[in-house]
Amino acid sequence: MMDADTMVLPRLGDAPVEDPWGEDRPRRATARSAAALTWWRVAAWLVPAALMGVLGAARITASGPSAEELVTRRAATSPRPGVGAALTGDDVALGPYHLLMRGWVELAGAADLAWRVPSLLAMVGAAALVGALAARIATPAAGLPAGVIFAVLPTSIRYAQEAQPYALAVFAAVLATWLLVPTLGRPRPRRLAP
Repeated sequence: MMDADTMVLPRLGDAPVEDPWGEDRPRRATARSAAALTWWRVAAWLVPAALMGVLGAARITASGPSAEELVTRRAATSPRPGVGAALTGDDVALGPYHLLMRGWVELAGAADLAWRVPSLLAMVGAAALVGALAARIATPAAGLPAGVIFAVLPTSIRYAQEAQPYALAVFAAVLATWLLVPTLGRPRPRRLAP
């Protein structure tokens, strides 16, 4: 014969007995788990963004401009009628990036650091979105390591430190994926627009 679980029932009129099974604990545990879930959701994007910002900003001006960065500088600082001449051959595909950099140079100046800040900001945003995307697809606790791994990749750091369109392309790809994930679950015209 197998032993059955023993249950202790309090008698009526006795003083209140502490709940031996912890039936009132789930309410407190739920509040704690909701706070923990909120912390993981925030940490999933905030920690990778901060880490990417620190790693990308470290030694951002240590190296001089590369040949590709000099092409970008020439295209963005050439006189307005000469923009078409600066965009010849393979550089024609980079025209929108060069026009964006032209506006940035007018706003921030032409120092080496100023040239590289848009790439740094794009990679910080991409790292944050990678963490948020992994938190959305899997769990918030999975978003943190995914974003951190993305932030410490040498390629990510390199893209953050170069005045090239690669960082903006990475940001656009991650943003498009982040917008696509909820649309796949519940396709609606409002979600399809972005």
